[in-house]
Amino acid sequence: MARNRKGRTTHGHVSGSATERIAWLLNQLWNTNQSAMASAIGCSQSVLSRVIAGKQKPGRELLQRVAAVPRVNPAWLLSGEGEPLLAESDMDSLPMSGSFLPGDPAKYREWLQPTRFPVPAQWFRPSRYWLVIAPAVQVLDSNSAKVLAGDLLLMETDVEFFRTTFRNQEPFAVVRFFEDGEPLRKLCRIWQEEGSQSGKETLFADTFDAMDGTDLVTRTITDTWHDGTIRKRRTYLRRIPSKKGRRGGPLLKPVSASWRPEQAREITWSDVVGVALVLLRNFGLD
Repeated sequence: MARNRKGRTTHGHVSGSATERIAWLLNQLWNTNQSAMASAIGCSQSVLSRVIAGKQKPGRELLQRVAAVPRVNPAWLLSGEGEPLLAESDMDSLPMSGSFLPGDPAKYREWLQPTRFPVPAQWFRPSRYWLVIAPAVQVLDSNSAKVLAGDLLLMETDVEFFRTTFRNQEPFAVVRFFEDGEPLRKLCRIWQEEGSQSGKETLFADTFDAMDGTDLVTRTITDTWHDGTIRKRRTYLRRIPSKKGRRGGPLLKPVSASWRPEQAREITWSDVVGVALVLLRNFGLD
């Protein structure tokens, strides 16, 4: 398809910068209503306004959220190549579940809802499903977590695929715990740090377990050395609503002398049964 000097295709849609492409989608899908678009993709209107005005570059998380909107062509959004909106033939669908699946959705069909939800064909894999966030999910109690009841998380149950393809991210993940010998799955925020000299990997998990009557939440930290040695720790963090953390929510500040190794849960990658790739804000689903 030919392009003119302003970076527009002959069909009139923008193929220049990511900012211009987001602005084009704002006009085409939301009729220039920034509030509606911000609500749909799950970001603040002030951030979207700064991006549209060219005062702030769109970050990776914002691009992922826009790319998750049905009919938006992720390849066009990220590179400018191809058509901005997908045809019906370019769309696929994935099963939905209101439960944290223990693994591959094909093995837990009885946990799936009868309806499916669209997904761009490029994002389709049999190991994925849409997780519908229920009002009772613990993560909703955390001010630092931008997840609301009815939101959809695109879950990848092939965790090794995630670890090799989406490195250096801090996703939500479904983690398997055992309490009193019974399995329990929870939605956590996880990330990993590697020490090249110390020979250890450290897996962090914010479990969003709030202490009753306080502003404290818990974080579990598991160190694994190459020789198989494991050290687990648990700490408390205090929410500081007046300050922003690096994930956009209130700052979480460790409380001094709060290590509780005897109370810690050991969490390794083998306990992770699903990882969220993108979050899709509730589109009126019940």
